[in-house]
Amino acid sequence: MNQKQRTWAIILFVLYLLILTWMILFKGSIHTLQVLFLPEFRGINLIPSLNARETLLNFFAFVPLGIYMGMLAKDKIDQRVFLRSVVLIALISLLFETAQFILALGTSDITDLISNTLGGMAGLALYSALKKAKDKKADKVLLSLAGIGTTLLLVFILAREIWPEVFEMGRSVAR
Repeated sequence: MNQKQRTWAIILFVLYLLILTWMILFKGSIHTLQVLFLPEFRGINLIPSLNARETLLNFFAFVPLGIYMGMLAKDKIDQRVFLRSVVLIALISLLFETAQFILALGTSDITDLISNTLGGMAGLALYSALKKAKDKKADKVLLSLAGIGTTLLLVFILAREIWPEVFEMGRSVAR
């Protein structure tokens, strides 16, 4: 990866982390200050449970983290670098879950920690596979995909805030 690509990767990575923080701690709301003044809601769930929708959203939200970590790794992705990156992904997820608990912004959930870490691992694996398949063009392709993915994530969050009824369809039908 050349210096220009690395700079773009760092910029997109920081933007991604800001969006991820906004999604997790502020629930993707434009009214971020209102989230801080909601009644305190604090909980810890140490028993894994399967809410397929939430688990998949957490998984896919952390796939870019693994891709960015692969792109920004100074070394070739070998077992040592992969393991170190997975530990870092798990720690980042744990940091988010702990922040949710400390700030009383929701439930700290073991299922989230697991699905976030698996999503990051999938991103690392995807990066490694594409890097092996495309070699020199992989960084350019992945940087383009990361830019598109980060932009789409931001658009999705904003669209959900502007048109919540579109994204809530079918959730409250069966009671």
